[in-house]
Amino acid sequence: MVKKLRDLFSREIKGLHEAAYLLAFFSIISQLVALFRDRLLAGHFGTGLELDIYYAAFKLPDLMFVVVSTLVSVSVLVPQFIKYLESREELKKLIDSVFTVLSLVSFIVLVSAFFLTPKFLSLMVPDLFDSSLGNELIVITRILLIQPIILSVSSFMGSLVQVYRKFTIYAFSPILYNIGIVLGILFFYPKYGIVGLAYGVVLGSFFHLLIQLPFIFEEDIYPKLTFKVQFKKKWYVISNSLPRTASMLANQGILIFMTFLASSMAFGSLSIFNLSYNLQSVPLAIIGVSYSLAAFPTLSKYFHSGEMNKFYSNMQKALRHIIFWSFPVMAMFVVLRAQIVRVILGSGNFDWESTRMVAASLAIFTLSIFAQSISLLFLRAYYAMGKTLKPFIITITMFFSVISFSFVFLAVMETPVSVYVKEFLRLGNLSDVTVLSLSMAYTLGQIIYMVLLAGLFRGISKIIDKDLIRTTWQSITGSLIAFIVAFVSLNFFDRFFDLNTFFGVFFHGFISGLIGLFVAFIFFIVIDNNEVNTVIKTLKTKFWKAKTISPEVNEEI
Repeated sequence: MVKKLRDLFSREIKGLHEAAYLLAFFSIISQLVALFRDRLLAGHFGTGLELDIYYAAFKLPDLMFVVVSTLVSVSVLVPQFIKYLESREELKKLIDSVFTVLSLVSFIVLVSAFFLTPKFLSLMVPDLFDSSLGNELIVITRILLIQPIILSVSSFMGSLVQVYRKFTIYAFSPILYNIGIVLGILFFYPKYGIVGLAYGVVLGSFFHLLIQLPFIFEEDIYPKLTFKVQFKKKWYVISNSLPRTASMLANQGILIFMTFLASSMAFGSLSIFNLSYNLQSVPLAIIGVSYSLAAFPTLSKYFHSGEMNKFYSNMQKALRHIIFWSFPVMAMFVVLRAQIVRVILGSGNFDWESTRMVAASLAIFTLSIFAQSISLLFLRAYYAMGKTLKPFIITITMFFSVISFSFVFLAVMETPVSVYVKEFLRLGNLSDVTVLSLSMAYTLGQIIYMVLLAGLFRGISKIIDKDLIRTTWQSITGSLIAFIVAFVSLNFFDRFFDLNTFFGVFFHGFISGLIGLFVAFIFFIVIDNNEVNTVIKTLKTKFWKAKTISPEVNEEI
């Protein structure tokens, strides 16, 4: 058993589908741990001031991570490392140069952020800063500043792990990160109070890094500080990372802006936004992140070798599978939103009103899952081609769009239209639902983002063909079937389950969803869907028994 686990972690994963499904498998485990984390947080605090403080404390560290990640952008480092893969000496020099500059900049940014913490928080979340937990907010934020430094180093190591296609190691690190946070909730919070939550986050970031170190040392590519920094190569990495970093800053800016708006609403609004955002991130991580990460090294390889036909072919096939998975998952999340929220978060201080609000926000977020997943793939394709300026401009456009939409929807939700919104989302007599305007703005912005990224992609005509169109319509049709069957099943089975208990709610949603997906699966089999056939074929391979594929073997899907 130990040998099988060791082989699983040390294997080089070559096939795109095998890599994607492996990443998806570990992503599911990671997301389950993350959901357990959110359940503990919701149960302990509900959607109130303490949880708002916890989420607000992440914003400066998250912004700090984006700034530091200019030096270690995976999207830029992976193609660069691949170039020097055949020359161990040159690769090692580049690794040492990047690590040295990263260490120096990280120290400067950490010290600066530490002293600027009160000023930043007073501007970003003034209501929370002036609340009874304002001092705790400062302390937690300062402790969390350690996290982005550790994660930046881990991201740097992760670039090397991806180059060597050790996807199992890369995929396992987020699981350990969330385990650290869970340990903080269970053991540090009872002893240190809300500040203990920050200790758990830092512990999780250490776990995130440590899992990658054995491979780094085994391959003798561990970084060292050096005075012989290759500034020319490092500048190339930084200059190409700047548009990518600016794009990340724009994305982070959206979340900071929404944090500002949510913190100015009723206490608990920020928690509602973050909890629903985290829930919609589960299918996004499993589908969009898994496929985009798995495709990235292969796309980089084909582009740099000039094999553009293979580049576009892999791009198109990955896109078909993202579309195939996204729509059924969206259908299930919308129809089962209340059951999902109640099962995952419904404990302790998380009451029925919070459940309804998070479920409504989740339903709105869910409508953009397909767009976010497709955007991730196109972003990776842009970066594999060394194109960072165009996605940067598109991201900036999306940034201002979301901000504009936020004000528009805020204004709309203060009109009688909000009555119809509440009725449609089954919010009934809830008086304040303005926080939903944020998820609406974010969803619409993400859809526009996808349209621009795909529409302006060079070679898009070589990706969109009859196979892609057929897959899209088949997936949408199957999703509608699954939605209708699951909805009917929910109404039929509600008389057989006690919906006041955890297991009653769980099995009510689980059985209804399972029936809906089963009927959709039969539909896909009957129409001989290519993606279902590929899934079945790929899953027949047992990762721990498969032979390691030599570099000469074709890496296409």
